[in-house]
Amino acid sequence: MRFKSILTILVIFIFGASFLKADPKADSLLIQLRKAKEDTVKIRLYNELSANYTKSNPDTAYYYVTKAFDLALKISKSDDEKAKGVVNVLMSESYKNLGYYYKALGDYEKATANFEKSLAINQSVDDLKAVASNYVDLGSVKVLVGNYEEAEKYYKNALEIQLKINDDPGLAKVYRNIGNVYYYLGDFDLAVDNYQKSLVLSEKINDLESVSSCCNNLGIIHTKSKRYDWALEYYNKSLAIKKKLGDKRGTATIYNNMGDVYFFQYKYDDALKYYKMSLEIREDVKDIRGIAISTKNIGKVFSKELKFKEADINFQRSLKINEEIEDLEQKAELLTEMANLYLNQKKFNKSISFAEQAVEIGNKLQALPRLEEAYHVLALAYENQNNINAAYTYFKKYIKIKDSIYSDEEHKQIQKETKYQVDKKNQEIETQRIKQEAEQKAMRLRMSILLGGLVAMLLFAFILYRSYKQKTKANVILEEQKKEIQKAKEEIEAQRDLVMEKNELITAAKKEIEDSIIYAKNIQHAVLPSKDMLEEILPEHFIFWRPRNIVSGDFFWMKKVKNFVVITIADCTGHGVPGAFMSMLGLMFLNETVTTRSIDSSGEILNNLREKIKTSLHQSGKEGEAKDGMDISFFIINTDTNELQFSGAFNPLYIVRENSLITDVSKIENDNIKACYPQDESLKATLFEIKADRQPIAIYSYEKDFTTNIFQLQKGDMIYSFTDGYPDQFGGEEGKKFNAKRFKEFFLSIKDYPMLEQEKLVEKNFYNWMGNLEQVDDVLLMGIKIG
Repeated sequence: MRFKSILTILVIFIFGASFLKADPKADSLLIQLRKAKEDTVKIRLYNELSANYTKSNPDTAYYYVTKAFDLALKISKSDDEKAKGVVNVLMSESYKNLGYYYKALGDYEKATANFEKSLAINQSVDDLKAVASNYVDLGSVKVLVGNYEEAEKYYKNALEIQLKINDDPGLAKVYRNIGNVYYYLGDFDLAVDNYQKSLVLSEKINDLESVSSCCNNLGIIHTKSKRYDWALEYYNKSLAIKKKLGDKRGTATIYNNMGDVYFFQYKYDDALKYYKMSLEIREDVKDIRGIAISTKNIGKVFSKELKFKEADINFQRSLKINEEIEDLEQKAELLTEMANLYLNQKKFNKSISFAEQAVEIGNKLQALPRLEEAYHVLALAYENQNNINAAYTYFKKYIKIKDSIYSDEEHKQIQKETKYQVDKKNQEIETQRIKQEAEQKAMRLRMSILLGGLVAMLLFAFILYRSYKQKTKANVILEEQKKEIQKAKEEIEAQRDLVMEKNELITAAKKEIEDSIIYAKNIQHAVLPSKDMLEEILPEHFIFWRPRNIVSGDFFWMKKVKNFVVITIADCTGHGVPGAFMSMLGLMFLNETVTTRSIDSSGEILNNLREKIKTSLHQSGKEGEAKDGMDISFFIINTDTNELQFSGAFNPLYIVRENSLITDVSKIENDNIKACYPQDESLKATLFEIKADRQPIAIYSYEKDFTTNIFQLQKGDMIYSFTDGYPDQFGGEEGKKFNAKRFKEFFLSIKDYPMLEQEKLVEKNFYNWMGNLEQVDDVLLMGIKIG
């Protein structure tokens, strides 16, 4: 007994919050449950309790439906055949409630399986009303996974049954759901038509939940059509009902939709407030799909406010959920928003990639709104890349779909809304007229015909006067609205002219800057070694040079002094214009140092170069001063003896040699020279890495003299010198760096090709690895074959 008491306390503790907040219906069901003696009655009550908590607390709903299943299992093992028959019918409701639970969690496969079990039971007992309800539930799951064709089929099956049995509540629900399908397909005209059919029936039978849903859906349509006052009017009406019914999930949906209204009005603080209110409720009730929608919308606000990091965090969370629950329609909208985010960051390749994924899903779903948004982003992205043909193509597609959705539709929607309001008003007037006639009939029994006629005349005069006043008031309002619209139009035209003027100034400034940078590029190319000079000094070589911007922070330099060839591959701080300025300084000092000093020691030359850089940039090691400098691969080849001197600042040197020319690796290796062997045993060669000193050509906290490394070259050796742009490039299937290990293996694999072919292979490998990602840094690589 004591154990049972403790267990009861635990159950109350776990579900206490739900019980304390229970509505009168739940209280009544719990009282009936305590009094019930028959297990079949308890199963029915457990099912009703589960249905009652489905939207407000899914965990509590799951608790009660599992209690129903436990009792059903107990009865199925008994000998009571009559009870077994009753339980079979009751289980259709249990499977339905379990389907609602999994639907709330975003597990649509399990939700569908349980709805189908419920349908099979209801079809076996020929319960048409329940069968129609099952079709609606199955259709709602198909909508969530983006299968609108299947959803429409289920809804029309339900509609056929409900028209047959004249089920007004069922008809209201199915018209509303059919409206949802047409909304997602972009046919707003048919969507509004079905929503208003549902609203009329819902108000007729006083189904508050259905009225709330219809108002919400009409609010969405008016939001899309930019009639924000109408939208907020419908949302507020829906919200009041949701709160009255204790529908937490519905309340979260309305808050989210109200956030949309403020978002489209550029009131981002108000939009964010409502989106966060929606997210808080959805996390509380574990509405997985709703969480994905709210985080997507919060990301949209951050994107508009140029808070790109916060926007990306929310978009990634939403994308993960959408991929888990396979909600294609929401995923397509999210991909378009992510494309917009990268467009605003000028990452046009990423923007195009995400927009193209959205187009693929939009075509699969035949969802015109998704295609319209994605085509618009693609047009803008290609325009920014100066790909005018592609931009024009996607802009035509965007305009075509936009026109197909909205042409004449706004007028039709206004007509439908006006008709609905007029019909509703006429119904009220008709009701009032019938009431007045009844009163007049009673009055005629008590009064004379003359007095009755007088009252009728006074009533008629009052109606005429009231009608006149209303018409006068309406004319005044229309005139004021006309003036406001004209004023707004003038303001918009003035803003448009200002924007066009600023665009012209920006375009002119951009062209002037680009012309200056292109001229700087010509200067940079002019001071580098000429092609003729390179061919004369190094007959067999190639250079792969790809600046990230128009001008580069990477540069190469070469000079022949008597029987010595001096070669430099350098990477200056930064890239683009700052890097290019630094490279010009480096070229000047290298030329001066090599010309005026002995070239017996490559290390001494780098020591001298460092001092010149520090002096010219006034680097003393003080806090806050510039740390600009360069990383270098510097080597000298004695053309008579093939002896190589190498010194490096962060950048190493690779030498590839045929194994047949190596007698003893240990005689070559030392602390700074290490042998690297290929993973592919068919490559009969070894790569020797001459390590660089871990210090730059600039001020540094732990400065030391640069090391001079000696390496005896042989005929046929391949030398590869490079900056860090190539190995640090992100790419491949996982978006990782190319890295030094792959770099070495690649050089071993191309060693036997002629130099021209090697250059082509280097280029092909780089762009294949980079794929659709952006180039992260300047890239410079030189290959030399010793003849």
